[in-house]
Amino acid sequence: MGSLRNLLLWNASIRDPFLLAFVTMCMLSLAMMFMSRPRSYLPFVLLTAPLPKLFTIANYEITAANGVAAPGFSLVDIVLGAGIIAILLRRWTPPKNVESRRFGRAMMWWSASVICSVGIGLLLWPGLYRPIYSVYAIRYLLTLASYAVAAQYARIDYSEGMLQKLLHRLTVAGNATVLLGLSYYFIFGSSGQGTHGVDLAMGGQGVLLSRTFFWFFDYGNDMGFFATLVGILNIISLSDRRRMGLRLLAAVGLAGCVATDLLIGERADVLVLAVSVIYFIVETMKFRHRSVRVSIVFQFVCLISVIAIFAGTLSILAPDLIEKKFQHTVGENIDQETSIEVMTGAGVPANLANAVASLPIGDFAGRLSLNIAGLFYFFNHPAGVGFWGELFVAGFYSHHEVIKVAIEQGFPGIITFIGLLVALRRLLWSSKDLPGAAGRLNIVLRAISAGLFAALVMANTVLLDMKFMLVYWTLVGVWSVVPRGAVRRACPATTFYEQLPHGAGVRG
Repeated sequence: MGSLRNLLLWNASIRDPFLLAFVTMCMLSLAMMFMSRPRSYLPFVLLTAPLPKLFTIANYEITAANGVAAPGFSLVDIVLGAGIIAILLRRWTPPKNVESRRFGRAMMWWSASVICSVGIGLLLWPGLYRPIYSVYAIRYLLTLASYAVAAQYARIDYSEGMLQKLLHRLTVAGNATVLLGLSYYFIFGSSGQGTHGVDLAMGGQGVLLSRTFFWFFDYGNDMGFFATLVGILNIISLSDRRRMGLRLLAAVGLAGCVATDLLIGERADVLVLAVSVIYFIVETMKFRHRSVRVSIVFQFVCLISVIAIFAGTLSILAPDLIEKKFQHTVGENIDQETSIEVMTGAGVPANLANAVASLPIGDFAGRLSLNIAGLFYFFNHPAGVGFWGELFVAGFYSHHEVIKVAIEQGFPGIITFIGLLVALRRLLWSSKDLPGAAGRLNIVLRAISAGLFAALVMANTVLLDMKFMLVYWTLVGVWSVVPRGAVRRACPATTFYEQLPHGAGVRG
């Protein structure tokens, strides 16, 4: 059992010439395959995205400043790189609808603000802003590029049948990922430190590798967000009465998704799950979708089932991490002195610092203290400190997405960030009541986006969670090419499957 665990925790440095040659060969081989079979790209990205970090650009090393320094990449990055190579050798097709073009421009401005912030960090904060952060910026820009690349491949082969298969494969593979992750958790993870990482013995020194005890993805929130997305897909599958086998898998998968969000031990995952499920119920309640036909009874049963699974996981499995998080949500802030010290160091007036640190909201008072400290730090340094430089330059994590953007990317980052969110909202809510797989994809993206926005507002890092966002931006890229002309509402007595032959599609 120990040898299996060591095998699953394998990682290596890309500086190894044999590994570099192997990675290069794999990327070129995949690029050739994507050129000849472009329809294979999207399934490859979605299937490999959950796999954790496999290789780094340097060896893991312990430093006095941060413990571990090793920006890394995983198999999905190889797939994405191969997809970019292949698409560059083809004709680039511009988006047709207005919302997609606007969102593409917003994504470009956002990417530009990341690049500019790296230059500002190197220029204004020498010695504090480390050049290695430019590699993190490149990795993040590749994550953003997954949107445009997915849109290109979707345009090549878009049809109703293609989209149906893609969502079906994502549902099956997502459930497999969740259930395998749960198996790994109960074999290895429940006896460890939860999402805090795995202590690897390397050269006689303990190195903390950021790999969760669910094995898939590198960080707990990424796995939690993915479980929520798969959970929404499962609810949609449960509404399809034609496929009993798929409905059984969806029921088991939904239970696994809810349990996963709790066992990870992060309150943000619970928040995203709750908001996403509630949004799905409200969205399908407003009008009878042609793509998802559900009754009030079905919605009620789903909601009660999610609550029952949630309560059962808490009472039977009793996950220690999340129970402690819930307990620390109320009561006195036990780290008042630290909170006051961080705020005063960032220029927060003493009266305000004392008032915030003494709020009876448990450890949320500590987080709020970091939020306020970050906000004051931004006011004092409006140009930003550079992408990924928050901890080393400012000296603390603000623990809030918007404030983190403000600290690292300054006013340009805030402006482009807001522009990106506005353009995303217009893109995802640009049509109503689409039939078939397109409508189901839209509902999934709206539900998970509502959950992610709630997490963003409540301080959690969402857009900067790189591994799950590869899945998210890929699906948004596919959605961006869906034809969204006006459609007639379906007659209440007629289902979508009675109006459109199974597998029929419209070329876009």
